[in-house]
Amino acid sequence: MIVFAGRAETVRGLDTLLAAFPLLREHVPDARLRLLLIPRPELPDIVARVRASGQAAAIELVTDPVPDLLAEFASAQVGAWPFKFDYTTSPPAMAVAEAMSVGLPVVATDVICVRAVLEPGVNGLAVPPADAQALASGLARVLLDEVMWRRFAQEGVRSVRDRLGWDRAAETTAAAYAAALAS
Repeated sequence: MIVFAGRAETVRGLDTLLAAFPLLREHVPDARLRLLLIPRPELPDIVARVRASGQAAAIELVTDPVPDLLAEFASAQVGAWPFKFDYTTSPPAMAVAEAMSVGLPVVATDVICVRAVLEPGVNGLAVPPADAQALASGLARVLLDEVMWRRFAQEGVRSVRDRLGWDRAAETTAAAYAAALAS
C-alpha cells in the first residue's frame, strides 16, 4: 500500500502520483494506493482523474478525517509526496516527517519543504518534480528492494528523532538564548 496524506491539490503532485500509479503497477501489479485527502476546491477534478485512470479499483480515496494518521502511515509500505514546487508547504513537510517517524519509507520530490526532512538515499528517495516515470520507478525500487526498504524505515525514524525531536528543539532553543544573552 502506497499512501499520500494532505490537501487535495495538484500542486502537491496528486496528478503526478495518479499518472505514475499505472506505470508502477506494470512492475508491482498488486500495488494499491490510499489517498488521505483534506477536501479542497480541486477535489472533484482529482476524483475524476482517479475514475479516468483505469486504476480506480486499486485506489482508495478517503476524505473524512482519519482518527490516527500515524497508524495509517504505519500500516502502509511506502509514502509518496510528489510536491511540484518549493514551499508547497512550510518546511519541514510535516506529513513526510510523521511518516518517517513511524518507519514508513518515503519517496518524495526534491523540493525545499521536503529537503528539510528527506536525505536522499539515506532516509528516503528523492525524484524530480512532475515526473511520473521517475516517481513510478522510485516507488517500485523501494517496494521491491527489501534491503533499501528496511534502511529507509530505520533511518527515517532515526533522522526524525535526531533532527526534529524535542531534544533537538531544546538544543536549538538553548543555543539561541545563549547567543542572545552573550550579545
